[in-house]
This record gives sequence, C-alpha cells and structure tokens, in this order.
Amino acid sequence: MNTLDNLTDETVDNIFHITEASPTTNPVFLIIAGIPGVGKSSAHKEAVKRGYIPKHNYATINLDTLVESLKVFRAASSMAHFLKLDGHEDIRFGTIRAYQSKHQDLELFDWYDKIHETLDPQTKKRLDKIRSRYSDATAIQSHSIQELGADAIERAVKKQVSVVYETTLSFNKKEGIVKKIDAIMDLLKDTSYRVILLHIVGPIEEIAKRIHHRQEYQTPSLSMPFYRYMPASETVLSKIDKDNKEAVKAIQTIYPSISVVVMEATMNESRLPKPKRYTLRKQRHKLSTVFGPSRSTSGYSADRSRSSSRSVTSHSKAGSK
Repeated sequence: MNTLDNLTDETVDNIFHITEASPTTNPVFLIIAGIPGVGKSSAHKEAVKRGYIPKHNYATINLDTLVESLKVFRAASSMAHFLKLDGHEDIRFGTIRAYQSKHQDLELFDWYDKIHETLDPQTKKRLDKIRSRYSDATAIQSHSIQELGADAIERAVKKQVSVVYETTLSFNKKEGIVKKIDAIMDLLKDTSYRVILLHIVGPIEEIAKRIHHRQEYQTPSLSMPFYRYMPASETVLSKIDKDNKEAVKAIQTIYPSISVVVMEATMNESRLPKPKRYTLRKQRHKLSTVFGPSRSTSGYSADRSRSSSRSVTSHSKAGSK
C-alpha cells in the first residue's frame, strides 16, 4: 500500500485481524499499556499463557501497524534516516503528524521540501526522484490514521471478537480523564466484554537501549526499510513512563471494573539488533531502488556537489523529531 487512501475499512480489518477473528460469547478487551519500547507486542505470548486471550482468535489494534504498512511513510522516514547518517543532524522528521493528518501523503515530506536544495547533487537527485513519486498525493481523505483505528475498534466490538489494544496512556489531570480509555469504556457499555489492563513496565535504561537498537539498526535494514524515530533519552522516557503510570492509577479509581495487572518486562540483550555499518552509497542506491519510480524526472535543481560514499555507523545522536 502506498498512501492513506489505500487504507480502506476492509484493508484495515485485515491488517488488524478483525476479519479472521470469530465472534465469541465471552469476549475480552485487553489493553496492553506501556511506554514505547517496553515490549507491548512481546506481551501477547504472556497474555495467552495467563489465559487473558485465546491463542489465535483475536484482533490486534496498533496504530503503528497502520502507519508502517504505508510505503509513503517508509519512504519519507528512510530518507530522513539516510540524511541523518550523512551528517544532517538538523533534520526534523516526526511521526506524530502521520497519525493525525488526513492528507494522502500524511504530509510527511514537508521537512524535505524545506531542505532539499541544500543537499549535494547526487543525493538530491536520488531523493528528489523518491519525492516526485508522491508529489501528487495531496488529496484530503475522510479519515486520519487515528480515526481509522477508532473505527476499527468499533467494528471489532460490533462483531463481538476479543481485542488486544496496544497503546501508551496519559492522564488529563485538569479534566480528570484518560481519553483513550473513556472512549473505549463508553463503547463497551452494555456489552459482555471483560476488560483487562495489562500494564507493562521495565527499567528505563533497558527500554532506551532497546529503542535505540531497534530504530537505528533493525528497521532501517529491512528490505522495505523505515525509521520511526523516538527519543531514546532516559529523561524523556522517564517522563512518558510517569504519565503512563499516573493514567493507570487514575483508571483503577475511575473504572474499578477493569482488572489491572502489572507485568515487568525483562530484556534479553543477546536478542537486540546488532550495530550495523551503513555505506552511504549503497544505502542511497537501496532507497532509490525500493522507493523511487523506475523512470522519473525531477523539476528540482542543485548547484553544488559533495562526495558521500564513506561508511558510517548509526548512532544515537538523532536529530530528527
């Protein structure tokens, strides 16, 4: 799939396994909550082992899965990662917009349009070709990624299938609400769903290391690469962790019917993606091969050159946000 318009209801239901899940008389809505990188997706096996959900027959709602399914996201984020490796520490690429935008291309190339004239001719030529593939993908769609996720949850509940919802929570102290959970509980009112909140926690330093290895060494090395940047700073992660814990505490007060279980995740360091050395020339060729059109001409021009064939090791001084 290339752009937001490809995410039809049918496609979303297939991605989230709503289509294949069968209705049950005793459905479970399992919320797996925790900060990014803590191991929410890995917690499925433990949830099955504990009997919270069946082994196969359930839907999984994770907005990251929708974003990562789109080639436009993989292309734009991979371009940002490549330029970071090439020494452009001032790149400002963020993924939050991808979840909220209704534009066909999720407005993911705005950062590139601002800086592409400053690139060396060889890099600019390759990346401009990738950019040109999505130059007309600007039509406004009826739903954002966030709205597609909310609609999918409604369809899953209407079908009465068990659901696993992976998310990070925050508590609005001023309004006294946990917005995501309030919406879900309103939806589940007068249904037979049992609601369980599995709160995944872990040492912040381990989570920071896992995030760094995943985003710098694993996802950019895939055959269809992408770069979902997340600050791997322990200070930033500690703040998110605090917000998440406050939200869980509030949920226990506001919704005593929700069974809350805390699970500590442990990191197996041997399973972390290994550091990789990227040859910029090969990475540039890979991106243009995977994401660029077979034949494309760019209306952009450049007036300076620079050699970019050295090897670099990806590191944590990420400038994209």
